[in-house]
Amino acid sequence: PQDDHGRIKVGDTVILTIRSKGQVSDVTALIQGQQVSAVKQEEGLWTAQLVIPQNCESGVMEVSVNYKKDDETAAEPITGTTDQSSLILTDPSGWIDPAWAVDKTATSGSWDGTLTPQQCAEQLFDGNIATFGDLKNTYGDYYILDFGSSKKVSIQEVLLMPRSTRQDHADRMNGTILSGSNDGETWTQLTVPSQGAVMNRWTYVGGEEILDQGYYRYIKISGAQQGNIAEVEWYGSFQDQ
Repeated sequence: PQDDHGRIKVGDTVILTIRSKGQVSDVTALIQGQQVSAVKQEEGLWTAQLVIPQNCESGVMEVSVNYKKDDETAAEPITGTTDQSSLILTDPSGWIDPAWAVDKTATSGSWDGTLTPQQCAEQLFDGNIATFGDLKNTYGDYYILDFGSSKKVSIQEVLLMPRSTRQDHADRMNGTILSGSNDGETWTQLTVPSQGAVMNRWTYVGGEEILDQGYYRYIKISGAQQGNIAEVEWYGSFQDQ
């Protein structure tokens, strides 16, 4: 696929490679709810290809394979990938533009004193995965975005990119949560803690991992060790007040 660190979009092409040890036939695949016929490339090797349509549901792509065994009986479907590879489909129409925020800040500047709290927060939204927040304190620091008195946002999906200088740096993003508030004092947890961060790959938080889809003026990003997050993207909706 034409993926962006594991993220794809409508119009991109997904190719599923299917390998078999014995004789199989009538191989089909279900890719994110879309039925696709597999094409035999050689003995024991099949591929299924899908150009992502407009009506495809966003989220981590789900795949399964159906086929017949050499005795022409239907085999049990195979679900998921054997190499643990995955892709995330996003819907750009639901993107919440961080530029809508009237203020982005953190509870500290960078650990070396070279960046202000505001500059540290901007690192998470600059579109550059090589830059990252690196706050003063190992634990307890966090970021806050204020969307102002005229706008509230509802978070329905989140993409997080870890600091990718080393895998143990990427691990520091695990445990990140988003919270929302309308007064900047009382907070509602919006997401479960993120997990499974991998260098240079997006981490997806969505579906049942979203605990609250209410509308909030303030969004807090907390839980990452030293605030080590390279990029944040969120999708949902907004209300103008």
